[in-house]
Amino acid sequence: MNVAPVPFHRMIALDIETELDDYGNYTRNLTVASTAETFGGALRQYSPASVYELIDRLPYYDRILGYNLVSFDLPVLSLYSGWARPLNDICKTFDLYQEIVRLTGRRDISLDDLARGTLGAALPQHGGRLASLGQTRRLYQHSANGVIEINAIYRFGLANRFLRWMGPLGQLYETTVDWAM
Repeated sequence: MNVAPVPFHRMIALDIETELDDYGNYTRNLTVASTAETFGGALRQYSPASVYELIDRLPYYDRILGYNLVSFDLPVLSLYSGWARPLNDICKTFDLYQEIVRLTGRRDISLDDLARGTLGAALPQHGGRLASLGQTRRLYQHSANGVIEINAIYRFGLANRFLRWMGPLGQLYETTVDWAM
C-alpha cells in the first residue's frame, strides 16, 4: 500500500489495547490501536484488520509518543508489520515510561499515577478483560483515553518543565523535565 508521507514536524501519541489470556496476562493479540496528533490532531482508531494503515504511516512521523511504547506497543505492532526490522528500529519515539524511570529511578509509576498528579484526574484506560467480555466499545474508549492522557501529560511537561504523580497513599511527587523541541 502506498501512503502519502506525513508533513514534517508532526508527532502522534499511540496507545494499544491487547487481549488477556486465561491467566490475566496481556497477549500480543491487538484489539485496537489509537492515535492522535499531539498538537491538535483528531483521534484515529485501528482494528486488527486496518492496523496496517497505521504501521505504514508510523515511520513518517517526527516522533511517536507513548507510555511503555518501546517495550510493549511497538513490539506488538511489529508483529503485524511483516517487516524484517522492528518498528523500534525504524520509528523515532519518546516513551514517557522510560523517561520517568530515567528521571526518578522508579519503575512503579503508572500512566494513571501521572495523570492524577499532573492533570488532576485519570481517565479509564485499561482494557483488561473487556475484549473477552465482548465490550469492544469500552475497550476502544479506554485506548482513546490513553492517547488523550499521553498527549496532555507531554504538553504539560513541555510547557511547565515538570510532571507530578500520585503515590499509592495519595502523596504527590514531582520531577523536573526538559523537553525543549
